[in-house]
Amino acid sequence: MNPSKAFRTLLLYRIGATLSYQIMMVAVGWHLYEITHSVVSLGLIGLAELVPYFLLALYSGHAVDHYSRKLISAIASTIHILVALFLTAIALGWLSPPVPLIYTAVGFIGVARALLRPSYQALFGQIIPRDQLTKYMAYANASFQICVVAGPGLGGLMIGFTSLTWTYVLAALCGVVSLYGVTFIKAQQEKSSHANSHFLKSFMEGFDYVKKHELILSTMALDMFAVLFGGAVSISAINYFWWLCYRGYRLHNVQTCPTPLQISYPRYYLISGNSF
Repeated sequence: MNPSKAFRTLLLYRIGATLSYQIMMVAVGWHLYEITHSVVSLGLIGLAELVPYFLLALYSGHAVDHYSRKLISAIASTIHILVALFLTAIALGWLSPPVPLIYTAVGFIGVARALLRPSYQALFGQIIPRDQLTKYMAYANASFQICVVAGPGLGGLMIGFTSLTWTYVLAALCGVVSLYGVTFIKAQQEKSSHANSHFLKSFMEGFDYVKKHELILSTMALDMFAVLFGGAVSISAINYFWWLCYRGYRLHNVQTCPTPLQISYPRYYLISGNSF
């Protein structure tokens, strides 16, 4: 298969899954806060996602070496679709109690994320020739960053101009796009003769490799702390929310509340002429 065409189908898979995830997480945060009015409930979203992600992340990397990478990718996309539809049913009031069900849905999102990244990276390395990796990695990273920025904004716009229900529906449609991209990926499973079929032995081999290469270990540690301290963003949005409401009341004698888009991107709202 032509590397350019293969890359486009793989990119369709990643873009759809990333947008689906980003839109859902914005909607889930808004949904939970609308029900509980608790900042703690937002922090528990990360915990609900982390636990299954952490439990499956190590094994999913092992699985892509021994099972169909295309099948694993399809499972990740399907989970995104089913979770979005499940959240749609909760938003419509068809399922209750909503709060524990929402956290359960977030847990399944963590499962999908644990499957998505290793399957994508394995397929990327398989369909792209080594001499063209740099070029296509630049394209892939640029597309991913665009999705990370556009996804929450799109989710905020959908909540502000439509409803939570349609926001979840849009996330499900993005999951369908991801699954559509998976179906067109043409890649033969390559089983390495050096790969250890036993998970624990495979894990220890990888652990020893990372320990012997200090550059890899340092990079992983830096990324871990960046993600750890970056989690404060989930709470800072609520602080901006109440600050904007308070300033609007003091200066205009009106209880001014920001839109979901402004909560998604509070820093841009403050920089614009709408800041007080």
